[in-house]
Amino acid sequence: MLTSAPFDNWWHNAYGLDVKIVSPPHTLLSLGSFAIKVGTLALMAGLMNRSVEEVRRRLMWLSVFVGAACVSQLVTILTIPTWPANMHTAKCYLAVAIAIPPALMATAWSLGRRWACTLVATTYTAIALAFQWVLPLIPAEPKLGPVYQHITHLIPLRFPLLLIVPGVMVDLLWSKTEKWGKWKLAAVSGPVFVLSFLAVQWPFANFLMSQGARNWVFGMAYFAYFDPAGFLYDPYKFAVAEKTPSEFWGTMAVAVVISILAARLGLAWGDWMRRMRR
Repeated sequence: MLTSAPFDNWWHNAYGLDVKIVSPPHTLLSLGSFAIKVGTLALMAGLMNRSVEEVRRRLMWLSVFVGAACVSQLVTILTIPTWPANMHTAKCYLAVAIAIPPALMATAWSLGRRWACTLVATTYTAIALAFQWVLPLIPAEPKLGPVYQHITHLIPLRFPLLLIVPGVMVDLLWSKTEKWGKWKLAAVSGPVFVLSFLAVQWPFANFLMSQGARNWVFGMAYFAYFDPAGFLYDPYKFAVAEKTPSEFWGTMAVAVVISILAARLGLAWGDWMRRMRR
């Protein structure tokens, strides 16, 4: 993380201010931050696995929060593919299938309690909603150009992804499959996660693009100072990433396969934390 700071400064001087969200210095910063969270989860897992119930209960809630912070960080990295305009593309759900299940399922599986996925997903949602509703209350104005929008307060990123639903679905699955092998469990958990997310996020995207979402609750009327808003600009029009239905469904099939591998990685990570004793 410390190394990324001078690297990021050089990058801005060479290529401009945050030309891309996922730039090399930002990626380095994110990797360092994520590694700290992984280490914190492992540290707390070791303490929980050798502590009395009262201490374990307190550490469990801290683990839920750190796991939710991991999910929040990964969602931030996925800002572009999961932007509301991209929510009707298969690449959006492929990106979520790659990044979210490992952190969400690892944290939940390591806790070994019912509704753990739901708790982590709910905490992520609370964190994102806090940003969504608190940031616009803070006065601010742009100090760097180009400035295309008149901004008088901080601008939130966007409404949180509906990860609560796949979290609930995975918890319901796990409550019925306690004796399954890990690969069999992953083979079902991954598709359940990505398909349930598709089932709720796709229609919700329609709402986000409608007049009903252009308020402080859903935040679809906020624009960054660098948003050009030209004559032909339409922020409420869905992007087209897949040109044919076969390309769309092919990408979705890849997302389902990837979700199985991502779920298996999450279960392996969770098992590792369950064994921690140091």
